[in-house]
Amino acid sequence: MLRSDDIQAAVAAGIITAVQAAELERIATQRRRHRAFLVGREEPFRLLGGFGDFFIAIGVLLLGIGLFYGMRLFMPQEYYSPQGPFSARLAGYAVATWLTLGTLSMWGLAEYLTGRLKLVAPSIVLVVFMTLLAAAATINWSTYLSGMKTHKDFPLYGALVALVVTLLHYGRFRLPFSLLPIAVSSVLVVLLCYSMLMQALSGMSQRDIAGHLHWIAFVCGLVIFGVAMWFDTSDPERLTRRADCAFWLHVVAAPLIVHPLAAPLIAHPVFGAGSGAAAASTHPLLVFPLILALALIALILDRRALLVAGLGYFGAAMTYSISRLAGEVATATLITLLALGLLIIVLGVGWRDLRGALMRHIPDFPFKTKLPPYAAA
Repeated sequence: MLRSDDIQAAVAAGIITAVQAAELERIATQRRRHRAFLVGREEPFRLLGGFGDFFIAIGVLLLGIGLFYGMRLFMPQEYYSPQGPFSARLAGYAVATWLTLGTLSMWGLAEYLTGRLKLVAPSIVLVVFMTLLAAAATINWSTYLSGMKTHKDFPLYGALVALVVTLLHYGRFRLPFSLLPIAVSSVLVVLLCYSMLMQALSGMSQRDIAGHLHWIAFVCGLVIFGVAMWFDTSDPERLTRRADCAFWLHVVAAPLIVHPLAAPLIAHPVFGAGSGAAAASTHPLLVFPLILALALIALILDRRALLVAGLGYFGAAMTYSISRLAGEVATATLITLLALGLLIIVLGVGWRDLRGALMRHIPDFPFKTKLPPYAAA
């Protein structure tokens, strides 16, 4: 397959002219776009290369659970008591060492499964457990070195080490999924730093700080969304791993963006609104235009993650609206589940046609040509 540098080499050798080279590049781009559309690569999701990947991923999952469970069995409960054969300090040292060895064993396994065999699903499970083990080991080492005393800084240390480990993992293996724990760790570091800073400087209560954290997370979501769009626009045909990088970043960005906007509209404790005056001040019907806007953005960008992130709020708003009419929450829940299921199926089946119709009718904008291709007619 000819690459761009091959064509330029042919121009330099005098085999073809620069005009012919440009025409070849144009035709090749058109064919790539058409091929990407025909094979339905509008949102690739590379996870399993075969059942063998799934089988190995189960093994890695059991290994990771075993390492965490071993933290409990490694030092039985009586060892933590003052009458036990080991002191609490020694027990803390043993647990921290166990978690550190678990992190290193996961990295060693990644060298083979990720670096050599290039298995996606097992690599995803590996990096998740590696990140969690590294964070837990850091918190336990901090507790041990402080004389077995807990401190509010320790979760920040765990998040920072998790961020460093995932950055090293991405630098070593270039696994697109590694960007997800990188993004999550970064957001945790920002939120924990803000919380600690506000407590130290202004003495704000945890409740007041929690109200601010929603909007800090929203800003973090916009930043992550911007990085995801950079990956997306650099590969509109989604033929390289940059499309996978963008996918996992969208998965993180979507709930961070949607939650602060939709949660205040829903009168439900899960979404941040309580009862009484707080519940009365909510406006669940406003969720419908919000979800419609998210659906349009998702169609334009050809990324379903934004729409998926809003389904919970959409379902809560539907349940509320139907229960007001029907008078029964059970009936409203049943209708909501059936309606949501059908809606998702219809959207999934007709996604390409809906997107093509939308993209043909909206006016041109600066980045329209850098978005995934769509049917011309």
